[in-house]
Amino acid sequence: MRNFHVQMGSRSRSEIAFEAFGKLLLWFLSMLVMTVIGVQTYMHFR
Repeated sequence: MRNFHVQMGSRSRSEIAFEAFGKLLLWFLSMLVMTVIGVQTYMHFR
């Protein structure tokens, strides 16, 4: 936390990792929703 202000100029590694994790989480959630909707539709029309 002491050298936090030093890393403000360049993108810090944790910031990049957090952004990548956020994108991955968003993708995973969308895939989960699509799967749930697909299963619900499949069960309904079976």
